[in-house]
Amino acid sequence: MEPLPATTESARPARLIMAVAAAILVAMFALESRGILAALAAPRPVTPADGTGPLVKGSDCMGYYAWLRSALIDGDFHFDDEFAPTFASVPGSDVALRMTPTGHRANPWPVGPAIVWAPAVGAAHLALTGLGGHSPWPADGYSPPYQLAVGGTTLGLALLTLGLTYRIGRRFAGPAAAAAAAAVVVLGTPIVAYGTVEVSIAHGPATATLATYVFVWLRTFASTRLVRWVGVGGLLGLSCLMRWQLATFAVLPVLEAVWLVFRADGWMPRVRVAAELVAAGVASWVAFLPQVAVKQIVYGSPLGGLHRTAQNWLDPSLWAVLASTDRGLFYWTPVTFPALVGLIYVARPGGPRAVPGAILAAAVGVQIYTVAALLGGEAYLGWSFGFRFLTETCVLLAPGAAALFARANPGSARVLAAAGGVLVGWNLLLLGVYRHCVGGMLGGDPLAVVSMVGRYVLLRPLEGLGVVLAVGGLTFVLVRAFRGDRVRVMTAPVIEPPWRLAA
Repeated sequence: MEPLPATTESARPARLIMAVAAAILVAMFALESRGILAALAAPRPVTPADGTGPLVKGSDCMGYYAWLRSALIDGDFHFDDEFAPTFASVPGSDVALRMTPTGHRANPWPVGPAIVWAPAVGAAHLALTGLGGHSPWPADGYSPPYQLAVGGTTLGLALLTLGLTYRIGRRFAGPAAAAAAAAVVVLGTPIVAYGTVEVSIAHGPATATLATYVFVWLRTFASTRLVRWVGVGGLLGLSCLMRWQLATFAVLPVLEAVWLVFRADGWMPRVRVAAELVAAGVASWVAFLPQVAVKQIVYGSPLGGLHRTAQNWLDPSLWAVLASTDRGLFYWTPVTFPALVGLIYVARPGGPRAVPGAILAAAVGVQIYTVAALLGGEAYLGWSFGFRFLTETCVLLAPGAAALFARANPGSARVLAAAGGVLVGWNLLLLGVYRHCVGGMLGGDPLAVVSMVGRYVLLRPLEGLGVVLAVGGLTFVLVRAFRGDRVRVMTAPVIEPPWRLAA
């Protein structure tokens, strides 16, 4: 499936939008990492238990990193020392992480993020151990070089997510519209939080992996090459390594296969599609094997340690997920609602991208339904930014946002661009509230949320001003990108299977 064509004049505004969005991501990471950078400049012989940066913000953060740190430093998967600071600071927390039948401390968090961080953390460890006594930082898996390795990797993945979100939107619109959609979706949703602030949580790596999966699936849509289906299946398995809930996005190749089968002439093409879908499933399982292996070691079972879920399949908590004042997706992240409406518009019958658009919309619906069913009557989010369980799903909304920008006339597109900038600013101000624990993060009615943002700006006026200036710059380049009619959406042919085109 080729991207939509566009005029040469629209390339420069798109590059400018992407550059400003990337700069905001880097700035947010630098702002959050000031303490680590200060510790890097003033090394200590022993890393203090309460000063290991993002790696001990909570049991979730340590759970992901423990897979890597325990294997690298201790050469095993016994996590007592990794969880010791959490147990000491939160009495009774060890009850939730009991000893397993194999004599290991339970670790229910996925191993995927640890695998992603391993190259950078391993390089830092080799450098520190190579320096030996000449190293100003201890080679303990916690000192500032390790923290920067984790954070830098997640930031790099956030930038990759931005680029891939643009490429996803580019399948449905011209460069300026796709760039505007990428900037608004990445900076106006929890993606920015878990790519630059909460860098030791799985959502950052998971979003980048899912974005890669969706981009490859779109770019090769309707292909009947076996290597393509194996590659798509492998990327799905890698996404599940980050967060197993992402397995629902198997509906992308499954629905594509159903569409291809119904449009095929004869049994042989249908059998071929079915065989390729099976190959994709096998590739997914192979890519997921590292999780199976470590679970077998720690729990004595390949599927041990799964979090308990409600499984209310007939009564999903859709209101709590989408509209609750406690960080419901549409309430806390309002940019997602028009983007979803735009995605439904893309999926309209007769549209140039109706089939892949409809499949993407179905995948979003399946993920929302699954999360709502598994959470039960209430969506307990703990201390987290926004509705974090749907962070990765926001990537699939980029085509909808791109379509809104592309289909609007220049005047309306500028209004949309200004509104997008405002929503990005609101999201970044809420992120400031979260970073500094201003007023709690349980949401509440609109006035309560506004009061939290107001308190944050009063307590951190320089940060608040910085956010306003950054968002003002982004809004300026967004609005300028839609001057005149040079970024009007182009049409594209309806996609046909290769054997029908050949016929």
